[in-house]
Amino acid sequence: VLIEAVNYGSSRTVSLTLKNLKEKFGAQKVSVNKYLLDKKHNNSLTDPKRSSKMEVFETISLDLSQSNDVVLKHGEVERDGMVVWEIVKSK
Repeated sequence: VLIEAVNYGSSRTVSLTLKNLKEKFGAQKVSVNKYLLDKKHNNSLTDPKRSSKMEVFETISLDLSQSNDVVLKHGEVERDGMVVWEIVKSK
């Protein structure tokens, strides 16, 4: 599952609640990779030496047997910045 949030306004916190992830993954552990795209992170326009591969900003593990809803949150996404979360089955 891939979730993308783009901020077209002033800097702000992004918070999204995902419901019923157990229907997709079952009651198991998943990994959530967070990617941040802004002036400082994963931006080949401001850093031409960057590769085209995005670097993970943060990875967390979630146990879906503990909760049916998951809150994805990132503080202070700058104007025109983007946060992408990738949810995959844990290995």
